[in-house]
Amino acid sequence: MRNWLKAGAVISAMALTVACGKSEVAAMLAAKGASVINADLIGHEVYRRGTPCWEKVVAEFGEGILDAAGEVDRKKLASAVFGDSARLAKLSSLVQPCIRKRVEELIERRRVQGAQVVVVEAPLLIEANWLDMVDEVWVVASTENNVLHRLKANKGDSAEDTRARIRSQLSVEERKRYADVVIENSGSRDALRAEVIEQWAALLNRHG
Repeated sequence: MRNWLKAGAVISAMALTVACGKSEVAAMLAAKGASVINADLIGHEVYRRGTPCWEKVVAEFGEGILDAAGEVDRKKLASAVFGDSARLAKLSSLVQPCIRKRVEELIERRRVQGAQVVVVEAPLLIEANWLDMVDEVWVVASTENNVLHRLKANKGDSAEDTRARIRSQLSVEERKRYADVVIENSGSRDALRAEVIEQWAALLNRHG
C-alpha cells in the first residue's frame, strides 16, 4: 500500500518494545488530527464468540480455551500455546489475517471519510509482515531501563519477566532498519511531544 493514497497518508506508530510509549505517541498524533486505529483492540474484537476467527481458533485449540460464556479466555489460550512455537505460529496464522482484514477495512473507511492521516497502532507490524499496508513506518524507541521502570510502575511486572518479553521481540536495531521515522522516547514528556510535533509537520510536508 505504500504510496497508494491519492490524498493523505497511512502510517504506523509502532512499538519498539513493550512500554516504550507507542500509545502515548498515537494519542499525541490524534490530538494533531490523525485518525488512530488500534490493532490490539481489533485483536480482541476478532476473538468474540461467533466470529469466523473465533470458530477457527476453537476448532484448532478446543473448547477448553473458552470461559463459561463461551468467549475465548485469553489466559487459557495463552497457556495452550505457551512454550510451543508451532502452536503459537498456528494461532498467529489464524488470527493475524482476520485482524489485517479489519484494519484494511477501517483504513479505507477513514480514507473515504476524508481523514488526512491514519495511524495504525500495531506493535507487531513487522512480525506480521504488514509493511505493505502503510505508507510509512514510525518506530517509537526507548531504553531498556526506561521500559523496565514504566512496567514496574504500571503493572508491577518483575524485571526478569519484562526482560524476557523485550528479548522475545525484534531487537532495537532490527526494527530501526524498517523505520521511515524513529522517535526516541527516553526523555521528558515535553521532549516527546516536541519530537512528535516536528515529525507531524514533516509528514504533512511529505504528503502535502
